Amino acid sequence: MVVKILSDYPKARDCDKILVKRLFETFCYDKIHNGQIDLDQLLYEMPSQYNIVRERGRIQNTLGLFQASPEIKQRRNARADDKRVEFGRKSPKGKTLLIYCDESGKKSRFATVSSFCRVQLDGAPERMDLKALKIHQGWDTEFKFNKVSAKNIEQYKDFFALALAMTPTWFSRTLWLENAKATSHKQEETIWEMLRFMVQDIIMTEIELDRVRPPFSVRFVKDEDGDSDLIFIKKFRTDLERMLSRSQKAKDVVLEDVSAEDSQDQVDIQIADLIAGSFGRLKNTPENKKHPKNEFAEFVQNNLGFLPDAKGSDRVSFRDFAEAKTID
Repeated sequence: MVVKILSDYPKARDCDKILVKRLFETFCYDKIHNGQIDLDQLLYEMPSQYNIVRERGRIQNTLGLFQASPEIKQRRNARADDKRVEFGRKSPKGKTLLIYCDESGKKSRFATVSSFCRVQLDGAPERMDLKALKIHQGWDTEFKFNKVSAKNIEQYKDFFALALAMTPTWFSRTLWLENAKATSHKQEETIWEMLRFMVQDIIMTEIELDRVRPPFSVRFVKDEDGDSDLIFIKKFRTDLERMLSRSQKAKDVVLEDVSAEDSQDQVDIQIADLIAGSFGRLKNTPENKKHPKNEFAEFVQNNLGFLPDAKGSDRVSFRDFAEAKTID
């Protein structure tokens, strides 16, 4: 769709607003009434404006097609350079990579661990408070995947879509593993091994992509899970610090904090819970498409930009832990 608009409307190559407008008018005309689009249709049925602009960048910068005018290219390159400096080593500001994790499916065939990650610049204003948003919207609830039902699914969709929209820099990783017949303690060990691998992979991937360049701090927060956290969290931190100290690429990365917190007070953990539950649901019960939990799980994947037939992208991934560990 983006190629078609860039080909037919040269002005769209210079202006993303024109690109989005023309794309909507061309391919989504049935959803536009008197020049207006219903909010629910805009959020849930229309192509993501972020994805449209991102695809335009790929077509122009990677494929070299339908180029912008020289003046616009120069301006965009300057903005990109400014952003690299802001997040890069020369930035006068520090930055923290926040990694929120949760797991799902301990009693199912497949277990999943998921992360919801974002970057916070020191001194930069925090994103809009999601807790305040919940109060404003009258959402007096803790959002957990196992509570999704036909009665509240629309509320859950609104929350998840708004949470992503209000988080400028986010990405997500999910690992899955077929549960073995093991003791509860052994299963907890495996979950923590998956978490350690995931966090290590996130840190190294962000450095390799030059998306979050050292120096930066890392703060890891997982959903509180009783006494087992006390058993494993110290070893988790020690192993992660050892990995960082041995890596030349990560020598300027500091593990600031490792903690387990109640998800009721951590909206970001609730988002991680919804992601873990969604991927786990579709992995364990892919055929039950009419169930509200399956509907919501597909909604989550669509909003994350994840393609079910793919392992993922540098922004969102869903990998077999056993395979990923062997390859990496």
